[in-house]
Amino acid sequence: MSKDNLGVIRQYDFSHGPNYTESIYSLTDKELAESDNMFWDGQLKTIPGAARLIATTIAGTTHNVTGIFQYGKKNLTKYLVVATDAGRLAYNNSGSWTTIQGGLNTNAQTFWDWVVFNDTLIMLSGKNPVKKWGGGAATVANLGGTPPQARFGSHHAVDYLFFAGHTSNPSQIRYSDTATHETWPIGNTLELGRNDGQIITGLQRFGHTTAVFKTSSIWLVSGTTPNDFTINPTPSDVGCIAPNSLVLTDAGIFFWSEAGPAIFNGFKTTLLNKRLKAILDTVDWDNCDKVSAAYYAARKQLLISYPRTGQTYPDKMLLLDMQRIQDERTPPAFWPMPVSGASSMTNAKDDSGLRRVYMGHSSGHVTYFDSGTTFNNAVITPRFRTGALHLGKPDYVQAVRDLTFRQKARTGRITVRYAMDGNQTFTTHTSTPFSTAKSGYDVHQKMIEGTGGGKYMVGNILQLEVIATGSTGFDLHGYEVATEKMSRREIG
Repeated sequence: MSKDNLGVIRQYDFSHGPNYTESIYSLTDKELAESDNMFWDGQLKTIPGAARLIATTIAGTTHNVTGIFQYGKKNLTKYLVVATDAGRLAYNNSGSWTTIQGGLNTNAQTFWDWVVFNDTLIMLSGKNPVKKWGGGAATVANLGGTPPQARFGSHHAVDYLFFAGHTSNPSQIRYSDTATHETWPIGNTLELGRNDGQIITGLQRFGHTTAVFKTSSIWLVSGTTPNDFTINPTPSDVGCIAPNSLVLTDAGIFFWSEAGPAIFNGFKTTLLNKRLKAILDTVDWDNCDKVSAAYYAARKQLLISYPRTGQTYPDKMLLLDMQRIQDERTPPAFWPMPVSGASSMTNAKDDSGLRRVYMGHSSGHVTYFDSGTTFNNAVITPRFRTGALHLGKPDYVQAVRDLTFRQKARTGRITVRYAMDGNQTFTTHTSTPFSTAKSGYDVHQKMIEGTGGGKYMVGNILQLEVIATGSTGFDLHGYEVATEKMSRREIG
């Protein structure tokens, strides 16, 4: 066979992730058409697991976890505190859940915000009087000083608490007296965009300032005392519509806007939605209060959980690769994690001191990311689909002689499916599933021929889908497609 008739198509770099906006025929050589439960980290890997922190649910119920936060005291004692839609506050007490408050508002939109001030945990929901707790055997009580029944709180500068999200004054911040959390002078107010038709949807401490998010704008409040508090609008023409999505990262503040995921760097907002159209089309935009996010700094990964239309609770997640987001030439890579959704998320230190992402679920369980081999006890099934692989000259019939996959040698099995020339029905290769285990080797290399039935795959465009079979995932270095040029295509 003449070498001119042979060709090889290969892909070993998947760093740009799946593209849910562009046609499969226009994807770059570092993109995929789709993926589930995978991410790029030098190779295409199965996402980490999320083990249950405690096997039992909170108070033995299956109620949704609507808030989660780690309260750290000056004496280094830490409490992982949760709230549920059954009107309950509880904390992890040496491996079991201890209730510290019951009988709270059970409105479906009761989500919690948290701030620590003067060694006291302040808990805000907008549906209940603001609560305070000192940890351990201390009693949960209403915060004194007649504060507003606010939804959002932030520690500003050194000496002040900022509260916002009180229904009667949706563009107002109330602030405490100096260095106290239980004195709230009636005149301690700041107005941001009075009567602009927007409401405050979140507060985020940002260096020496407080970033104030409204539905269609972002403001910065600076200054260390009321005498020099300064309100500055920013050029951002989008704001936050999902309060629990506000997350501070080392690239800025991530949030969910009316256009989807975005990041604010202190001056301008960058939308991150360019390659997510098909996914954003499935989001329940009427219930974006349910979107939440958390940052896993150790791996520079951001997790976002969201509900699809028709779902009661968040049922899907995205993993945003923050390693490459600061390179403006590289598109942000979002990796879908459809194995599960989280109703609330936070950063918290585990027993080793590593800051992980902890998640509350509608099952009533709490999990921590990057642990175990399942996701809240659900099997993780990784899958990816390539873009359209152009086999050669369009005026010739092309044939696929063989496919070679190189993956990490580990226990597991892989099934390969293929489609030719845009066929929406994928055919399972008869030589699969195959085992990825190979004792004594780091890499398992597998070549499968043609269709597996003694024939070539014939056409001009090939698309591959690879999926784990069974309960064990796989990590892929890359694949190669060996092609052969056949006869000229007939015209007409």
